[in-house]
Amino acid sequence: MPPVLERDEQIRLIESVCDRFERASGWPLRFVSAVVRDGDEAADAHPPVDAWRREISLEARPVGWLTLGDRREDAENASASAGPDGRRARELAELTAGLIEQTLTARYDAVAGAYGIEAMARLGTELPQDAAIDGGLDRLTTLVRQLTGYRATAFFLFTADLRGVMLRDCRHVATDAVPAPHRSVDQPAPDFASLVNGPVAVRRGEGDADRWLPPEMNSALCLPVPTGDGPIGTLWAFDRRARKPQDRDLHVAASVAAQIGGLLERAVLRRHSEDGHRLDRELSEASENEPPPGCRTLGGDGEDFTAVACTTSAGYIGGDLCEIIPVGGRRQVIAIGDACGHGVPAAMVMATARGIIRAVVHEHRHDAKRTDRLVAAVNRSLCELTKPHQFMSLMIATFDGPSRTVTYTNAGHPCPLHVTGDEVRPLDSHGLLPGVSGDAEYERGSVKLAADDLLVVFSDGVTEAMSRQKVQFRSGGIVDAIKEVPSRDPQDVLMAIWRRMEAHLEGGHGDDDRTLMVLRADGV
Repeated sequence: MPPVLERDEQIRLIESVCDRFERASGWPLRFVSAVVRDGDEAADAHPPVDAWRREISLEARPVGWLTLGDRREDAENASASAGPDGRRARELAELTAGLIEQTLTARYDAVAGAYGIEAMARLGTELPQDAAIDGGLDRLTTLVRQLTGYRATAFFLFTADLRGVMLRDCRHVATDAVPAPHRSVDQPAPDFASLVNGPVAVRRGEGDADRWLPPEMNSALCLPVPTGDGPIGTLWAFDRRARKPQDRDLHVAASVAAQIGGLLERAVLRRHSEDGHRLDRELSEASENEPPPGCRTLGGDGEDFTAVACTTSAGYIGGDLCEIIPVGGRRQVIAIGDACGHGVPAAMVMATARGIIRAVVHEHRHDAKRTDRLVAAVNRSLCELTKPHQFMSLMIATFDGPSRTVTYTNAGHPCPLHVTGDEVRPLDSHGLLPGVSGDAEYERGSVKLAADDLLVVFSDGVTEAMSRQKVQFRSGGIVDAIKEVPSRDPQDVLMAIWRRMEAHLEGGHGDDDRTLMVLRADGV
């Protein structure tokens, strides 16, 4: 722990005040120190029972107790302490106790602040740029415990598929004691709330806090671990006390979280550099007759629709997003997005956006048809958590099974295509790219799908695929491919579009992330 008001110094200060109190008033004021073991209050620390006593605490921990005895001249007079002089003495003792606590707190804040600045500066110069992750995490999380008084820490890192976070490190708490070591973005975990709202305080007995606290802990602080390109995970600090974090705790934890982010970002970039070439070689050797990498079936709710999607990245990881989120009542929220840039930076923005979208959809699940509100909420959070150049295109749509109606808001994304009968109709666009301006406003549109109608959604990596002659594939290439398919099977349509795009690309340029989804309305 930092050298902030050692216990001996506290006792000397309090006893000095007690001596002056007795000399000035004639009433003996005594201080009994709390017995402390391993930083916690021991069970045998009890104040004596006197006519008046008052606990002295610092940072929610008892330092000891003040007790007020009888004056020598009143030793034979048991009723003296109940008289006017006794009442005035107790009032004066209460005032003195309050002044002692204020003095201890002021000195603690001053010394702790100076120590925190010194420790952070020292760590910033001593922690090498190529520090090993384990050693760096140990020093950084130790600093959190020293400067905030929290007892234990845990670090969650985004999973490889960026669909959740997984426990990767914990200090001073057993791994098996940390609840839900693997947390999906589908869960309303504080981790994902922190991506939207910033640091989250968790206290046992409040909401679903018990679900996220180790058994011996009663409070925690959860905050995002940022990197230059967006959050990479979350940092937790646990304590046995049911405490509320102070501003200093938040500042210290946020500073350490930023250093953890820098440490891990360097490790991710090194790993990306080592693995990128290997994966590129493996992808180039894939058979042209195989379905495109990343192709998957996305299930609907019952028999309302069938959807297939394909997402590929120009590098090891990319910035395209393709999600279908059930919200109950035979309703599904569809999210398609494309983060600016490529590789790790785009993937960081996409991971942040995925967590934000899941949290926003969960919060507004009962009003999911208001897609304009969903996109506006995502935009505000994205502007708060990312840098100005880290924007994205995004379309959020809600499919209502009973009415077979799609309500949607398209924020700067390529316009989806509605295929009905022999017609192919582009849908509308409704607003600015999310992440550019937090004040942006959005509208929404709707389209009713007949049985076997298709909705074709794609990122600009598909339409901007460039041929050797410098001609883009564009939405016209998608339409031509759709018209060549005799059936309305979503898999057949997707494969026809994808193969036509790859034929167009041959000898040209296609160094972009690409996403394509085909949804068919089912039922009568």
